[in-house]
Amino acid sequence: IEELMLREFVHPMPSVDEQEDATPVLRKEKLLKIDSECIMLTQPMRNLHTNPKDLRITQAPTGLFPTYCFRQESGNFLLSFDYGAEAIVRNRIASFQKRIIPLELSIAFGDHLVATAKIEALNTFTPTDGDFKPTSDMQSHKDHELASDLVKVAAGVIAGNLKTSVQPIYPQSAKDRHVSGTVEMSAVIGTDGQIHKLRLLHYDDADLALSAIYAVRQWKYSPYLLNGEAVSVDTTIKVIYNLN
Repeated sequence: IEELMLREFVHPMPSVDEQEDATPVLRKEKLLKIDSECIMLTQPMRNLHTNPKDLRITQAPTGLFPTYCFRQESGNFLLSFDYGAEAIVRNRIASFQKRIIPLELSIAFGDHLVATAKIEALNTFTPTDGDFKPTSDMQSHKDHELASDLVKVAAGVIAGNLKTSVQPIYPQSAKDRHVSGTVEMSAVIGTDGQIHKLRLLHYDDADLALSAIYAVRQWKYSPYLLNGEAVSVDTTIKVIYNLN
């Protein structure tokens, strides 16, 4: 949570891998009783059973893919959603050195508020070379999660840590077309057991993929322990849809 808060204060924009192959979809929403314009970075959806410009992708629930919302009136950054069902709200903003920055943030997973943070003061100073030299009492700190920092865990192993799951709903459109298949996703599960990143690896049908993402992003796990310490893991999750 601390790393997520720091990232949202310092660099709240999407990562390179979230932008890769993504298609921005603009929609207008009323969020927190505020008229907003949201940009959702939808992933490419292969194997569409109709025209590739099928509007079902743009009608996916807001926040199913990484989504960034701005106040329609001022254009100021309001909140963002991510695959892990987390919502980051900018409760208060200010202008500092000709930049708009958040002063207060809150993070919610689903309907639960899990953390708040605020900036107490903003000051300027003239740095010297000595300011960039670490002292002996300093510890390294990652300001974002690198792929090399993750522990790869097999799908069958991490499945044993699943505490809460939401059963995917078999889309009626897929049933009507007698479609079955598998949706495979890569997932980053944080030390808190929440899914912080979800990306499609393979799917047999776009409707099934949307259903799987919507359900799996709400799953919760017991923290994975390595040598007695909770670590973030990189794993895969499969959802199988079978009409029989």
